[in-house]
Amino acid sequence: MKNNFASTFSSFSRLFTNMMNKITEERALHIVLDNLGYSEDEIQYSSVRSASQGVKVYDVKIIADREVYYYTIDMASGLCSLKNVAFTWPF
Repeated sequence: MKNNFASTFSSFSRLFTNMMNKITEERALHIVLDNLGYSEDEIQYSSVRSASQGVKVYDVKIIADREVYYYTIDMASGLCSLKNVAFTWPF
């Protein structure tokens, strides 16, 4: 009985830890905004979508000051990486 309880407790503990460490879509957006130095009021558009590239990530798109920023945020760690920057029309 003890092994069964310990195994179940360990599984719940891992599940709870993973749930607590998971970055939400809202948090992913704020990580990118902090990285860029913008607030939500200063941007024209934002989009956050979940994706899987071997690792679960969020693809975040921000439009601010006629520039489009594409970031990837790791769902587990919150690691932020810039994928691309593009300029919108008109220049």
